[in-house]
Amino acid sequence: MYRWYFRKLYRPEDVLAGEEAEKIACNLHRRPYEICIRGAKMPVGYIVGVATHPSFAFIYRGNTP
Repeated sequence: MYRWYFRKLYRPEDVLAGEEAEKIACNLHRRPYEICIRGAKMPVGYIVGVATHPSFAFIYRGNTP
């Protein structure tokens, strides 16, 4: 499943990365989509994946490892 996604759908421009001390701490993958509301088409995005590196997860929760 993951290989298929990254071969067929993944585009670097659809990924947001969070950095801490010049290292990637987390990322969010979104996919472009178009919805129609009352006849008007609107470009939107939906989230398909979110990840946080474990060593950074504690920092943002206010905890220590």
